[in-house]
Amino acid sequence: MSTLSDLQAWLWLISILFLLYFYVKLGKSKPLDSEERLLAWTGVILFILSVSLQSVEWLGITPAFLIPYTSNLVYLMVLVGAIVIALFVGRRTKRSQTMRGTDTTHEATQPASPRLVESGTLITPKSSEPIIVTSKLLAGVDFYPSRGELPSLERLLGSAKTEVYLLGFSLETVGTQNRDTIRSLLLSGVRIVFIVLAPTSPLVNPVEQAFSAASITKAIDRVVDELNNIRSGLPKRHQNLLEIRTHDLVPIHNIIAIDPSSDKAVIRVESYLYGESSRSWVTLEVKKSENLTLFTKYWNSYKFVLDRSKLLSI
Repeated sequence: MSTLSDLQAWLWLISILFLLYFYVKLGKSKPLDSEERLLAWTGVILFILSVSLQSVEWLGITPAFLIPYTSNLVYLMVLVGAIVIALFVGRRTKRSQTMRGTDTTHEATQPASPRLVESGTLITPKSSEPIIVTSKLLAGVDFYPSRGELPSLERLLGSAKTEVYLLGFSLETVGTQNRDTIRSLLLSGVRIVFIVLAPTSPLVNPVEQAFSAASITKAIDRVVDELNNIRSGLPKRHQNLLEIRTHDLVPIHNIIAIDPSSDKAVIRVESYLYGESSRSWVTLEVKKSENLTLFTKYWNSYKFVLDRSKLLSI
């Protein structure tokens, strides 16, 4: 009996114990399917046979006809067993990755779980992004954690029947990218009021620096030019429906209010966030008919600015 033979025997014995442990451990973490179980036990049997042949040789009781082949048979079984175990581990790993991918896809495609508010009304968050945990989501309030989640602005504006009120730094996006909708609303008799930060306000530079905003003054000029072009193309009886106003108060949010005097009024409020891209600013959309209290708070905030604003000639 050689030292090498002793070493081989102990290594194979340890391999069997490790394999059994590996099998039990994986079985507990996630049930094995039929193919994994077949591969695992095939590996176990091959290793047991290889150790058995080695043990027979070690004890010196190997049948005469097997003596020339014992070592080769042992090596062959060890090799095949190793391949079987490699296949088992590879399949196991691939299956785990596939299941994780499936779980992730499943989670991504499932709508967020509804939350229960105090009244018992089920409210479903309007986002596939992780929801910031709050004490509750209120009835009549749609929550959007970024601009990418917002429904179409054109659709919101287009739903107006009598009035549209807007408040923001410059409202450049609304004024320049929704010109057709604005013209259509004005022609149908809808009053539209823009309130922007006064270009001469001492707050302009601090706001630009705090929110990495492009030149507000230039943006307002572009909006004024665009609105003036829209207004000049309207019949005279519709021109006074469009007005742009300026204010000199500290900006805290963007507001779009649709038909605030109507029972079907909607107000969209986007809060400014320091250190965050404007694309990730949080927005609430409140329906007057379902949450009058919160709607009134935001509408009063808008009217506070409106009452202190000045008409800008266009």
